[in-house]
Amino acid sequence: SAIDLVQTAWRGISRLTDMAAGRTAGSGSIMAAAGRILTNEKPKCLKTGLKFLDHYIQIRRTNQIVIGATPGAGKTSLMLAIACNVSLVGPVLINSLEMSEDELIENMMSILTNIPIDRIANRTLMPQEWATCREVMMIREKNLRIVHCTTVSELQAEAMAMKNGDGLELVCIDYLQLMRPDGKTENRVEQVGQMSRGLKILARELQVPVIALSQLNHLDMVLCGLGDNTVKLGLVLRPVNLGLHRVAEILVLR
Repeated sequence: SAIDLVQTAWRGISRLTDMAAGRTAGSGSIMAAAGRILTNEKPKCLKTGLKFLDHYIQIRRTNQIVIGATPGAGKTSLMLAIACNVSLVGPVLINSLEMSEDELIENMMSILTNIPIDRIANRTLMPQEWATCREVMMIREKNLRIVHCTTVSELQAEAMAMKNGDGLELVCIDYLQLMRPDGKTENRVEQVGQMSRGLKILARELQVPVIALSQLNHLDMVLCGLGDNTVKLGLVLRPVNLGLHRVAEILVLR
């Protein structure tokens, strides 16, 4: 199909980019990896800037992490906090189909300044508070890009353009179920699985971690094996009902 041709071309361009940078596949790359392991060289991991999270998980350059939770649990706030912290290191791409650009910026300002979001949204800040908000965003403006891609292939194109330009440290998605698959399938579980596989390919090809939010309902939580007494932070390794098994780690907030 046309979509398959586009994705094949995208992967081909990515491989050519790797070759130009000297990252060719084959025995050399295998032995290089073996050498890193045998010399105890630690893998390069993304630091979220959140100590409690960095203590529990290591986000490698090819990882896809899915933050799944019921509505109102704070998924977007957590993702934006991570994005703001990482943007101090390098460029971050945020794909949002849930909030407008203004809403995202308002939330970032609230996270970074501890000013209540309703006061920022209602424009009732004191002059010094506005100055503080302006300052924290100016520091991060260069490295934050917000897009509204509806398909994985559109997001792949945006991510590759950033990677080949000023670089790319992280891709964030809010949220997975609002995107639509490139292929044609009626089954929603298959659609989500297809999109998740596409995001995993994006992470692997560009060597950039992907954090995607996923909306869960109470039935999803039960099927994932999480009851009412679940701790606030937990890793779910077998979310088969979401069509995400074997392609992502699931971080569930309660």
